[in-house]
Amino acid sequence: MKFGISNNVKSRVVRECTPELFHQAMRSELVAEVCAEIADGLERLRRGELTKEEYDTLKAGLKKRLPIFTPHATFKNGRRLNADAIPSGLSMYDVDHLPNPRGYWEQKRQELEARDVMRYVVLAHITPSTEGLRLFFIIPAGMDLAEAQRWMSQQMGDENYDVSVKDYARSSFVVPEGYVLYLDEERLFNEELRMKNEELPASTNPLVGTHHGASDDDANAADTPQADVAAPADTPHTDAPRCVPTFKGMPYSQIIQQWFKLAGGEPVQGERNDKLHRLASHLRYITDNNEALLLQVMPRYGLSEEEMRGLIHSACSAKWYSMPRMLKEALENEERRMKNEESLRNEELRMKNEE
Repeated sequence: MKFGISNNVKSRVVRECTPELFHQAMRSELVAEVCAEIADGLERLRRGELTKEEYDTLKAGLKKRLPIFTPHATFKNGRRLNADAIPSGLSMYDVDHLPNPRGYWEQKRQELEARDVMRYVVLAHITPSTEGLRLFFIIPAGMDLAEAQRWMSQQMGDENYDVSVKDYARSSFVVPEGYVLYLDEERLFNEELRMKNEELPASTNPLVGTHHGASDDDANAADTPQADVAAPADTPHTDAPRCVPTFKGMPYSQIIQQWFKLAGGEPVQGERNDKLHRLASHLRYITDNNEALLLQVMPRYGLSEEEMRGLIHSACSAKWYSMPRMLKEALENEERRMKNEESLRNEELRMKNEE
């Protein structure tokens, strides 16, 4: 689970970012030149030589020349498309409109260290505009992109965070090394160190105890499917038609309904890819990582078969841990529901026989 790098925001071609490519991009003359021009444009704006509209147009055009990182994912076939994403385990977080990003970061870093949150941060830098801060951080176990960013906003005390930064294809402009405020290169590029990042203690995780980000991912679990994976059951419940795929007698469709209840409801426009990817990453634990079975049982919500195949393949390519807590809860809820229904049927039958 690596992150990507590309020539610019217009390019769809992404390759895996290595430490060499990372530093090469940050030290390039192009990046230094473009960011210097943006900074010069800001000074001209402040002197009244440019209007806000003229400066924004200048800045947008210059940023298109910058190389980009794709911190959320790499992409199969090297195409920067959400459907082709292979999640990196990283998320990025932006704070905009800062008059003094360095001073802001020094203050927030102390707060994050006090909360034991700095162990998740691997990169902090000033943005090309010189008026913003960007973080790359390790996604805590059991969270998806949206949940991780909401969690970081709570750690940063930021109520106005950018909720649009949650798709896997989202890019981050490369900046000069002089803009970097913090870098933990070892954890940024060492996958094993990232994946061993333990689950947050409840005192620092406002999401613990809710249905958001609920997972029992164990960083010390084995990497193979046998670690904590339940093979699909072949014997359906008495109520389930034999053509309906089931797990331990429970139709997958019913398990999925229970899962959506815990996940805050079915996906709506703008969150389909993210929520369905998370669903697939959970269901693989009870489908033996079978992509064909997942394609059969998962709802699509308007996504094409090609998009679903890419999404499912991405989910099944991720590293194995223990079964997520939310999936366990969904299974328990469905099993309880089925038992209650069976008890009601038995009671109705008993009363009928006594008539």
